[in-house]
Amino acid sequence: IPNSKSDPKGSGIYALYDNHGLYYVGLTDCSLRGRIQKHTQDRHKDKWERFSWYQIPKLTLTKDIETILLSIIDPKGNRVKGKFKKKKGSLKKK
Repeated sequence: IPNSKSDPKGSGIYALYDNHGLYYVGLTDCSLRGRIQKHTQDRHKDKWERFSWYQIPKLTLTKDIETILLSIIDPKGNRVKGKFKKKKGSLKKK
């Protein structure tokens, strides 16, 4: 990541910011560093200038946390607004 002194590793949630504030919220289940690096080359290229990242040790919570953030904040760079994971066994067959 250009000019980064941090070393984001592992899974978690990250935020990309433009000069007006929060631009995009994302998640990764493998490498935060790699995922943020990809955004320097994809459709978000040149649309953000800084980032923050939050490592989440419990991978099963990452998607729900991202969905809550997207529902509350609605960043302009996100196309998808997130979905909550279905709990196993929550749908009972009759």
